[in-house]
Order: sequence, then structure tokens, then C-alpha cells
Amino acid sequence: MFNKLNLRAKLMIFFLAVGIIPAFIITIAGLNKIENTLNLVSFNNIESIRKMKQAELEEYFISKIDNIQFASKDISFLSSSTAVINAFKLSGNKPSPEWKNAVRQYENLYMDFKNAYGFDGIIIADRDGYVVYSSSQSVPAGTNLSSPEFGGTKILGAFKNGITGLSLQDYQLLAKDTDPVLFISAPFMQGKQSYGVIIGLLSSSAINGIIQEADIFRGSADSTGHRKFNAYIGEIYLIGSDKLMRSDSLMDPENHTVKASISGTVDKNGVSTEVANDAIKYNRTSTKATKNYLGDDVISSYSPTNIPYLKWAIIADTDKRVAFTYLDSMKTSVIIIFLISIALIVAISLFIAGSISLPIQRVIKSIRESSDNLSHAAEKFEKTSQVLDSSTAQQAASLEQTSASLENVSEIVIKNADNTKQANQMTEHTSMVTFTGLNNMEKAINSIRNIKTASDETADIINKIEEIAFQTNLLSVNASIEASRAGEAGRGFAAVAEEIRRLAEKSSEAAKTTSKRILEVQKNVESGVSVSDEIKKNLDEIGRSFTSLSSLISLVAGASEQQAGEIEQIHASMEEMERVTENISSNANDTLSESSHLLTQSNHLKETVKTLAKVVGGGLPDLPSENAKNGANINFPRGIFAAAAGIIKKIFHAKDGAK
Repeated sequence: MFNKLNLRAKLMIFFLAVGIIPAFIITIAGLNKIENTLNLVSFNNIESIRKMKQAELEEYFISKIDNIQFASKDISFLSSSTAVINAFKLSGNKPSPEWKNAVRQYENLYMDFKNAYGFDGIIIADRDGYVVYSSSQSVPAGTNLSSPEFGGTKILGAFKNGITGLSLQDYQLLAKDTDPVLFISAPFMQGKQSYGVIIGLLSSSAINGIIQEADIFRGSADSTGHRKFNAYIGEIYLIGSDKLMRSDSLMDPENHTVKASISGTVDKNGVSTEVANDAIKYNRTSTKATKNYLGDDVISSYSPTNIPYLKWAIIADTDKRVAFTYLDSMKTSVIIIFLISIALIVAISLFIAGSISLPIQRVIKSIRESSDNLSHAAEKFEKTSQVLDSSTAQQAASLEQTSASLENVSEIVIKNADNTKQANQMTEHTSMVTFTGLNNMEKAINSIRNIKTASDETADIINKIEEIAFQTNLLSVNASIEASRAGEAGRGFAAVAEEIRRLAEKSSEAAKTTSKRILEVQKNVESGVSVSDEIKKNLDEIGRSFTSLSSLISLVAGASEQQAGEIEQIHASMEEMERVTENISSNANDTLSESSHLLTQSNHLKETVKTLAKVVGGGLPDLPSENAKNGANINFPRGIFAAAAGIIKKIFHAKDGAK
């Protein structure tokens, strides 16, 4: 969908996106920052109010405790309380003129203390529980606090604990028409023994005066939208460990008061919320967004108080909608600014898109004229390149066939030369072997001749051995004869002679046998000598033939090597011619490729112009007239001229290199 839009529409969308998206992000980030800041301010504000009131309340109670402790130790209070208590005891723990006179004498002291330190009442009782002085009509003088009437009450606890030390007791309703009061008590000491107690009364009104601050939580209907003019939009209140009220509520002055809580329940008159549970049960101090006891959304700051003897918690609530009233107002202002920014961005986008698209349309018209001229030139150039490529291809094919045939002849000649060379080497080797054989044969003939000579000499020796054997035999015969003549004396000599005769016979037989064998050897040797002479003559003829053959083969091998060298040179020349032809063919192919690429680019340029015209959105510009075409080269864009000239120069440079 986006691709179908024209350039002007796309530019508008782009500028709108570039302007609106950052503006939107900045707006959202700003609103988040404002919200976080107001959250922090609201939380800090209610926390500051709570801390201020908590400190004021704790200081109030500390001061009241100090006041009571001061009174219990002051000399004037000690002497006056001693006089009044003694007067009451002297009258039998009943009102009497003496007691009344003592009271009138010190009443101004008590009233001045009460008024000066802001107590709602002062009660003085002896150690038996009799009230000897009281500024409260709810507990008149003469009343016994230890009586069953006050059993389990807070004032009884104030009395009992006050006898032994400082005490602070929670609220109690002394009369229906009066405000609830709490009690601070301390003993009057005489040495180490207490003889009475002073009890100061503080009403809920006094506490409310500290806690309830009308000016802090008062707003108008214009700022809240949900409360009447001068209505309270927040409050500070106290709760006890029982989660009942310890100060009156501004938001619900009927049910959530101290008076209603004394006889009421937590569900109706107390505060059973998350923050109440955190503060009372877990002694936590915090500030959070939550709901108050009325179910309203509030920002609440809470903390347990640091008041001796009392487990109270202070809670400060402010209406959440009021806290974020300024946030809503600022959000509205930011949104208005954002909408105004969008309107300005749209106006600027329209202006910029128009200023960009119009010049591009003029450029498109000029580019289209140039692309047409370039297309015509490319078509002519492609036809010429095709003719050149066809001729070069034919020439390259013929040359390649011739080169292949010559290469085959060259391989055959080279192979013949190699074979002739090998035959020459084999002939030379055979000639050498023949001559070696002749030499060995000559040596063999000489050896045979030596053997014949040796055998002749051996025959002579054998003949001599036969003669010796014959002579020995004769001697042995003669010896035998002489031995027989000698008789017994020659018998041993006769035995020796017999043995010599036998040995001579054996020698003669061996000599005859050896002689026969030597004669046979002589015959074989003579035959071997004759055969060896014939072989020597044949080998001499073979040697002379091999010498002649070797000379002829050497001449053939030299001629073959020379022929192979010539053919190799011719083959190298043909390879060079083939390489040049391939170069020419490659350049022709490059030329054709460049011309085809040029034509393709010119067609692509036409399509690009059409697409660009469509993208811009102004339509395709009209083509110029024939006169304008004829003069197009004059106004041809310099960049396109340079590109075309570079391609043509490259093609013709390739041709020159091929040549």
C-alpha cells in the first residue's frame, strides 16, 4: 500500500512520522515525568503534614506530663494539697466548713495552674481515693475513686497508678453531655511515701484542636469536582491500639469520633484499613496510596506515636483525586500543545514535500531526453559488436582446430624422438655388454687353456706315481723273499713288506683310474677350447655390428631431436596465435557484453524515469519534438555523456589491445 503512494505523499508521511513520533514520545515521557514528580510531591506533602502534626502532638503531651510532674513537686502545690487533704480527713472524709475554707484558700492556685497550662480539669485525691478538690462537675469533691462506682474506669487507673508514679490513661466518658477526657496523674510525695495524687484532665476537643487543621485540607468544588465549596479534602486523625478513634474525623463527624468510638465497634466507628494495621500491629511508618475507612482513594501517611503509656497511631489522608488535580490540568495543557505541534508539522510537511517534488519533475524530463539518445546509440553499437563477435568467433574456431592438429603431430614426433633415444641408449648398452662378454670369453678361454696345461702336468705326475708304485711293488716282493730267507727273524719284516705291497697295488690302481679321468678331462677341455674360439669369433662379429648400428641410431636420434625442437617452436607460435585470437574473441565478447549492458542500462534508465515520474506524482513529461531531439546532444547532461564516453573508450581500447 505504501509503495503505491507518490513521492509527495511519502514525503508527507515521512515528515509527519519524523515530527509526530518524537513529539509523541516527548509528550508521553513528559507526562510520566510530571506524574512521577507530582506523585513524589503529593507523597512528600502529606508526609510532611503528618510529621508536623505528630511532632506537635508529641510535644503537647510531653509538656502536659512536665506540667503535672512540676505541680506534684512544687512547694506551693505540696503545702496546699497537704492542707486540703488534712482538712478533709479531720472532718471524717466528709465536706466540712474547715475543708471548704481550705479549698477556697487554694482554689485560685489550682485554677491558675489549670488555665495557664491548658488542662480541662484538675482533680486532687488523697491516698484513700477521696477527691478533696475537683474542677470537674462530673467528679465532684467528696467522691471516692476507689468505690465500686468507678471500678474498671480509666480515672480509677489514673488514681491507682498515680499513687506510685507518673501515669497517663486513655479516654473515658465521664458524663453523657461532656467530651471524653484522658488523665495524666502524678503522686504528691512526703519523704518516700505518697499521700495524695494530682490528676490533670485533657478533653478530646483539646486533642482535636491540635490534629484537625482546617486550612491544610480545605478546598473548593472547582478544584475537586466532587465536594462542595469549603469542604474538607483530607484529614489527620488518631487511632488507638483497638483501632478506634482517638480524635474526631472531619470526613465523618457522626460515627468516627472519640465519643462514638468509646461505646462503638471497629467496623462502624473505627479504622480497619491496611495503614491502620501497619501502624498499630507492626509499628510501621510509611506513605502509600490506599483506601481510607470510607472507601475513598487517598494518599495516606501513617506512623505510631511516641507518647508515653499510650499506643496510638497518627494517620494523615489526602484525597487522591485532589492530589492529582494539577496533573490532569497539566495533561490537558500538554495534549493541547501536542495537537498544535501536529498541525504545525503537517503544514511544514506540505510545504517541504511540494518544494522537493517540483524540481524533481523538471529533472525527470531532462533525464528522459538523455536516456532516449543514449538508447539509440546503444542499439547501433550492439549491432556492430555482434558482427565483430561472430567473425572473431569463426577465426578463433579455425585456428583452434589447426593448433589441435599440429599439437597431435608434435606429440607423435616427440614420442618418436624419445623412442629413438631410448633405442640408441639400449644399443649402446648392448654393445657394452657384448664387449664385456668378449673380454669374459677371452678370460674363459685362457682359463681353459691353463686347465689343459695343468691336466697335462697332472698326467705326467700320475705316470711317475705309477712308476713309483711299480718299483715299490718290486721292492716289497724282494723284501718278502729276503724275509722268508731270514726265517723267524724276518717274519715282522715280511708283514711290513706285505703291507707295502698292498699299498703299492692300491696306489697303482688309483693312478690308473686318475689317469683315465684326466684323459677324459683333456678331451673335454680341448673340445671347450675349440667351441670357445668359435663363440669368440661370433661375438667379435656381433660387437662390430652393434658398433655400426649404434652409430646409425645416434644419427637418427639427433635428427629426431632437431625435428621435435622445430615442431615445438611451431607449436609455441600457434599457441601464441591462438592466445591472441582468444584475446580478440574475449574483447569482442566484452564489447558485445558492454554494448548489451549499455542497451540494458538505457532501457533501465527509461523504466527508472517512468517509475520516478510515477513516484513523484506529476505524470510523465512530454517528449521533445524532432528538432529538440536533433539538438539533444547540445543539452545532454554532462554526467550521462561522461558515462557513455567512458564505456566507448573502454571498448575501443580493448579492440586496440586485441590487435
